[in-house]
Amino acid sequence: MFAFIITIGFSIMLPLASAQAGEQPDVYIREVVIPRPHLGPLAILYAQGGSVWFTLDGSNALGVFYLVNGSFTIYDVPFRPPRPVSQYGMEGIAVDRNGMIWFTHSSTSRIVRFDPRSETFSATVIGINASAFRLLADNSGNIWYTDIRNSKIGFLALDGSNTQFDLPTQESGPAGLTFDSSGKIWFTETFAKKVGVFDPKTRTVTEFSPPRDFLNSPVGIVVDQDGIVWVADHGGSEVVRFDPKASSWRKFVTSKPPPEIYPIALPNDITIDKQGNLWVTEHAGNKIARFDPRTELLTEYVIPTSPAITLWLALDEGGGIWFAEAQGGKIARLDPSKPPPFSLALSADAISVPLGGQASLSANIDFSRSTTPVTVSTYGLPVTMKAVANISAQADNSQKSNIQVIADHSTDEGTYYLSISASDGKVQQTRTVMVKVEANRSQQGDGLLYSVIIVTIIIAGVGLAVVLFRRMWR
Repeated sequence: MFAFIITIGFSIMLPLASAQAGEQPDVYIREVVIPRPHLGPLAILYAQGGSVWFTLDGSNALGVFYLVNGSFTIYDVPFRPPRPVSQYGMEGIAVDRNGMIWFTHSSTSRIVRFDPRSETFSATVIGINASAFRLLADNSGNIWYTDIRNSKIGFLALDGSNTQFDLPTQESGPAGLTFDSSGKIWFTETFAKKVGVFDPKTRTVTEFSPPRDFLNSPVGIVVDQDGIVWVADHGGSEVVRFDPKASSWRKFVTSKPPPEIYPIALPNDITIDKQGNLWVTEHAGNKIARFDPRTELLTEYVIPTSPAITLWLALDEGGGIWFAEAQGGKIARLDPSKPPPFSLALSADAISVPLGGQASLSANIDFSRSTTPVTVSTYGLPVTMKAVANISAQADNSQKSNIQVIADHSTDEGTYYLSISASDGKVQQTRTVMVKVEANRSQQGDGLLYSVIIVTIIIAGVGLAVVLFRRMWR
């Protein structure tokens, strides 16, 4: 086995841990270049003690970055598929209770274990033509995995045994997986467009189907302390909320990439921090997003390298967000302790719009901490509706945007969600307004009255004509 070691030095590492004197307040993301070209860093893991582990899917290697001295070590993986490949299938990575590093190697149908102390690799072939996708370590030392190709969930035990469970839906494509507070394992079915839960005690699976065309290609999944399931829908531009108790589903829309890059953001991974905030990677959007479920505020941080091609993320002990840039050849850390340079507030979180009419609300942006102009955009409404924003500057380092929401007569009655965003090019904040479209009931009442009067006149006229006709023929 060959290990490649290089020290980057303290000058690279220190800005990741804390802000240097004179550092600009809008530097939220610090990137570190991996010292070997064409690596394709993919899955990422933070291990207690200050090491960041990552797979190198483009070069069949495992890397580690040590925060204490800013050094990298890269280990070549000894397993190779029978035919040359450009990617080795290293999407999943986990650390067990003994400090062993595990990662997927779907090009050889293996799950690989690396011992950092002896610097040795071992592996288990989990099945014929198997493709382990994501990994999850439990408190007993088991390593759980999804087999996206064979529609199975399984685990490797401490004794080396491999146990698998077939899912009810064939070709469902199980992808992301996570524990809830009771120890059950929730997972996404990216091909079947469902989510499911596996109970390790009863060894039973329950699947949940959302409304039609609701999920496109779910991948990342996490469960909060209230039992709410959150999903990153990689086939769209949405984060999806599912309440199993109420059987209710709802979408929260991310911002959209510039159309010349890609039409949708492709959210991929999702996790939750100690404060209950959700963190999401936007694969095509080239952003790391924070969503607060309590306030429904979405804050997105633009990755400096474009396109970075970021799929997975990890949280460190200080609340920092680590991610790998598969195309950028870097790993990076986002510091969420730095407040955004502006704040966005709305005058209402719900409005009603009559068919053929309009309603208004206002957006207020405080950019007293920023010298960069802030732009406002709106999106999320169907083509039969539109939102028109008129911006005016205020005297107190803020600006106000009056927004008119218009629904033409062809709009279907129902509930829609309008996203209103403010951006300075590095950070974007979005709030969502619930828009209820309904016919004007007073106009409907007037129309009904007019219809009754007209019908009454017609009936009276017909009756009078009949009377006159009978008199004429007497």
